[in-house]
Amino acid sequence: MRDQTTALTSLTVPVRRATFSQTVTGSGPLAPARAATLAFSTSGQVQLVNVTVGDHVRQGQVVARLDDKAAQYAVQEAQADLDQRIAALAATQSISITENAIAQAQAKVALAQGQLQAAQASAAADTLSGESNLALARTRQQSTEQGDVPAELQAADLKTQAAELSLAKTRDNASAEKSNAQIALNAALDSLAAAQKRYSDAYWLNDQVKRTRRDPNTLKNDAQPESGKLTDNQVRAYQQALDAAQLALQQAEHAVQTAQLAYDLARQQETNAVQQAEQELADARQNQAITTASAAQVSLASAHDQVVQNQAALLKQRAANTSSVASAQNNLAAAQANLQILQHPSAPSASAIAAAQAQVAAARADLYAAQQTLNNMALRAPFDAIVSAVAIAPGTTVAAGATALTLVDTHQLTVDIAIGENDIVHMAPGLAVDLQPEVLPGVVLTGTVQTVPISPTFVYGAPSYPLRIVIQNAPAPVRLGMTVDITITTLTNVDALLVPLEAVQGEGQNATVQRLVDQRISTVPVRLGLQNDTEVEIIGGVAEGDTIVLPQSDSQASTTTGQAQGGGLFGGGGPPGGPPPP
Repeated sequence: MRDQTTALTSLTVPVRRATFSQTVTGSGPLAPARAATLAFSTSGQVQLVNVTVGDHVRQGQVVARLDDKAAQYAVQEAQADLDQRIAALAATQSISITENAIAQAQAKVALAQGQLQAAQASAAADTLSGESNLALARTRQQSTEQGDVPAELQAADLKTQAAELSLAKTRDNASAEKSNAQIALNAALDSLAAAQKRYSDAYWLNDQVKRTRRDPNTLKNDAQPESGKLTDNQVRAYQQALDAAQLALQQAEHAVQTAQLAYDLARQQETNAVQQAEQELADARQNQAITTASAAQVSLASAHDQVVQNQAALLKQRAANTSSVASAQNNLAAAQANLQILQHPSAPSASAIAAAQAQVAAARADLYAAQQTLNNMALRAPFDAIVSAVAIAPGTTVAAGATALTLVDTHQLTVDIAIGENDIVHMAPGLAVDLQPEVLPGVVLTGTVQTVPISPTFVYGAPSYPLRIVIQNAPAPVRLGMTVDITITTLTNVDALLVPLEAVQGEGQNATVQRLVDQRISTVPVRLGLQNDTEVEIIGGVAEGDTIVLPQSDSQASTTTGQAQGGGLFGGGGPPGGPPPP
């Protein structure tokens, strides 16, 4: 009987009451909620890179910059042009013209004249070079047709002479442009000195008036303190004169900055142009030496093709030069016209004012475009992030649109998992999630369900719902890409009646359990609630403490059946713990 009791005890469990939760599990890698690939919108040489991999950056922080000297000059030039257009509008609307405005306009004319001379000189040099190349090609063609090798040498000599002439003209023209820029800079400095003197005088006069409210010219007449006393309007006039002098001083300082940039650019252009002409002369001389040493035989067809190519290149260069010279002439004409207006003001007309206003609007648009170009020279972080990759270095050249840096936001991480249709019905945004990194035992992250999809994707015909989970401010040991095990508690019952899942036979409305009462087993229909992989909630059919018989394996069934045949479920007819059999 003791053996039968042991066998029965191992095959029965009581219905117990406990807190029970239904969960959904899964796993996936950690990914940043936000990531950004930064690229320059224009090509150029990298001037600086302010970050390295792993650095934290703030939103709006400059992380890299291209060489922006030319862009800065363009902004300065556009600002100067806008100032000039505004001054022209003021001149059109009023006959009150300051000396500083005239000085700036004169400097603008000098600069435009230098640019026109440079464009004309460049056009002449380009034309001479193109005509020389065409003459050389024609000579080669003629030499090829006649078999005359010395003509090839004459052509090489001609090209060398043309390069020498081009170098001499380039030096003269570049020097002239630099001289014009120097003249404009000197004029701007003179205007600045005059503006500083006017401001100093106006400041002293205004200070005297504010302290004494008397005409500064009568201050020495102490015997008559009331003489020269000024009205409020007269006091304000001194303040207005000071404000006007201060504005003129600021404009003069800006004009000096613009003229200085123009002078620096002219010097750089002089260096570049002379170096290019010197290189062209060196190439011509090298070609002359090679031709002299060994005159190469050129086929008639290739000689003809070279003539055609050089003719096309000459025509194209002439067209470009014509456009460049025309643009410089228009700029000079505009600068001269503005200076003429300032020097000889006349009564404004509606059409003149409208035209001046249109020029101001166009100059503002140009300044905005120049500022945008300058802004695009820098890459800024679009949000607080960590630098995950740097693909550029100072001194290198990058193409527009090429990836420069990659940023990730690790303040918020995400995990995507796929769940089935039985689990998706229990999901809702904001539902709490526990996440356990597989490589960090003991570390448990807390997250929430961020998005719940409406429609599924189908994998081998079965519906699958992509679920996104978000984690805020994960601790330092956690890294991107780590795999985490996910547990989502969907439902919880704090007062559930539970039995092992294996105790239930059938499904849905046909679910039953085997209950033991007074040594007799009966089949009891039950209603099921929550369940997990090991237990199931019973919401009807049994009570707490009821004894449930678990299904038996085949070997257990045959043994128990044999025992039951001796006298009921417990063998010899008595309950567990009775007297042993004789």
